[in-house]
Amino acid sequence: MASFNYFVVAGQKRSDGTYGVKIRCTHKRRSRWLATNVTVTDADLTRGKKIKNPYIVARCNALVKDMRDAAADLSPFSLEEMNVDAVVEYVRNKLKAGRFKLDFFQYGERIADGKSVASGKVVRVALNAFERFLGRREVDVNEITAGMVRKFVEFLDNEPKAVVARKKVVAESKKPRKKKGGVSWTYIVTLRSIYRSARAEYNDEDTGLVLIPRTPFERVEVKEGVHSGQRNLGPDTIQAMIDTRECLPFVRYALDAFIVSFCLMGANLADLYEAAPPVDGWWGYERCKTRGRRSDRARMRVAVPWQLEPFLARLKDPAGQRWLRFHLDGKNADAITLRVNRGLRRWAKDNGIERFTFYAARHSWASIARSAAVGIDKATVDDCLNHSTMKVADIYIERDYDVFAEANRRVLEIFDFSLKKI
Repeated sequence: MASFNYFVVAGQKRSDGTYGVKIRCTHKRRSRWLATNVTVTDADLTRGKKIKNPYIVARCNALVKDMRDAAADLSPFSLEEMNVDAVVEYVRNKLKAGRFKLDFFQYGERIADGKSVASGKVVRVALNAFERFLGRREVDVNEITAGMVRKFVEFLDNEPKAVVARKKVVAESKKPRKKKGGVSWTYIVTLRSIYRSARAEYNDEDTGLVLIPRTPFERVEVKEGVHSGQRNLGPDTIQAMIDTRECLPFVRYALDAFIVSFCLMGANLADLYEAAPPVDGWWGYERCKTRGRRSDRARMRVAVPWQLEPFLARLKDPAGQRWLRFHLDGKNADAITLRVNRGLRRWAKDNGIERFTFYAARHSWASIARSAAVGIDKATVDDCLNHSTMKVADIYIERDYDVFAEANRRVLEIFDFSLKKI
């Protein structure tokens, strides 16, 4: 068993007349000295350089006790395999863990700052929900328990639904949310990711440094939400959108944006918002959502299909600075998303269809491409959606955008665009 004792080294008197108290760790007949923040003067020592000040003796005994308690967690078999340096490192890490503090919200904000705008927003929304539950925006990472997370899930499932108008809460329902699922799951998955990042950054189990020992989010099961099919629209619904001619202007705007996204293999509004005009019939861009996380900057080229001509004519930028006029109609892509989703909700209501959002264009393109009617293989669909497959072969294989254009042609040919008038 390793032993710990405190000493004052007589020959190490400092220029200010004080001595630093050190603790000696001895294991397998080898010793190492650990410096402390305890200092003494000659008045605190006997002639033999033993500490006589009872207050300082009590401090030193407390330090020695903490180190002995830390070393006591080691099994005899582990001690047998460790040298004195390994014991000292283990004890230091144990004591450091006891003093460790990390505010979960501050760390979460740091994670959000390192992500894209959209992904960072998801993180902050989850943190805001956790703040509403706690009633404060400060909690140590080691205060979070599985019981706390379970109560958080219950809170989310019963939280009154706010009625929002122009980003200001104007009313609040007294009834619990009638959730279709997914809210609790989304928040828990997001917060779990933050917690895992903190454990990966601050823990080093190889050296015994476990500053964050708990795994509260791992021990709580939350069912993934059911989307009730609204994220994947069938060909009949897409065709109905193409055939719609008489509608309100804001609905027309939303339908045009949706069909443009669908015909460009599910391009996101964030990418369409900043899109430069196509060159020789090809639109090139870097996907906003993932370009900061991929070595290839998520570059993509899409052949602009002829079917888009009437829809693009209404959405084009009259000044020609960008491909589409979205930057003229909203200060950012989020503002355009709200505007487009409002028009899509109205169209769905007028046509007796379950409400859906703009993102359904991307999901619908993928589902139709994989359907029996089209039959495009999953790997090609992933590439058309500009997903990162993370395969070693992808580093060496040049992307063939003509293959993507052919896949898109096969999807679009099942629709009739002939009735569409500019």
